Amino acid sequence: MLNSIDFPLAEKMPIHQILSPIFNEKGIAVSMYLDYLNHPRISGNKWRKMMYNLKFAMDNQYKSIATMGGAYSNHIYAVANAGAELGVQTIGIIRGEEPKDYGYTLSHASEMNMKLYFVSREKYRVFREHPNKILKKFPNTYFLPEGGTNDLALLGFKSLVDSIGESYDYLSVPVGTGGTLAGVSKFNRQGINLGFLSVKDASLESKVAAFSDNAPFELISAFDFGGYAKTNQILIDFINDFYALYRIPLDPIYTGKMMYGIFELAKSDYFKKGSSILAIHTGGLQGIHGYNEQNPQRPIFYSV
Repeated sequence: MLNSIDFPLAEKMPIHQILSPIFNEKGIAVSMYLDYLNHPRISGNKWRKMMYNLKFAMDNQYKSIATMGGAYSNHIYAVANAGAELGVQTIGIIRGEEPKDYGYTLSHASEMNMKLYFVSREKYRVFREHPNKILKKFPNTYFLPEGGTNDLALLGFKSLVDSIGESYDYLSVPVGTGGTLAGVSKFNRQGINLGFLSVKDASLESKVAAFSDNAPFELISAFDFGGYAKTNQILIDFINDFYALYRIPLDPIYTGKMMYGIFELAKSDYFKKGSSILAIHTGGLQGIHGYNEQNPQRPIFYSV
């Protein structure tokens, strides 16, 4: 049975103004909402997505939680941490063959007592489309979808919007599976909701629209750097320079691409003079470890 957990539903996180000559020149104000500070181990949009799912699982006395993801998945990392905090068994269905070296994410998940099951990419697709096939193997288990996005997850973003309080002309988030943008768009009806794509997925616009009840949003696709987890030296240099200037860490998969995009859009006069932009820092910082493991020759100079 699941134990209790604290739910800081609308506690306000710090807002940090990003001062830059280009923003001064263009007459815009850019700030970051540091939502990665909302929980010490789960954090950011993963915590927002999981809050009400965990409450539902507790209320209905599930004995375990199962989910899916890749070897470097922030979601797998977060669910494993939640299970350890709650004292409940977690199950991770991992895409691909079992690696000889687990790396930071999977090693941590294993240390948090998550049971890891490695499946072929073909079988993974079947499980993703038919999660009941997973639940047949694990009775009395609550299933969280890949990336954590479902109707309960969206409620967590109401608490995010409520905690911000003040209004901005633009509210921006990085986009992976689309759940964060859908949740923010559903509950934030002041200003323009901007989603910076970190993946190449033509279906995301329709998915976000469906989850958000067709709330207004805009997708920005020009700064995905080639797709999910794809980077280059320009992006890595930007992330390192940003940390040196503002002491705010960015990950190379989501928040780094979003902030790079905001700077580039400012240069091209995308934002009208006088605009206020709030970028949501959605966490994902554990991904820095995985990136640095794979790219020791050009590391991100911050570790979590």
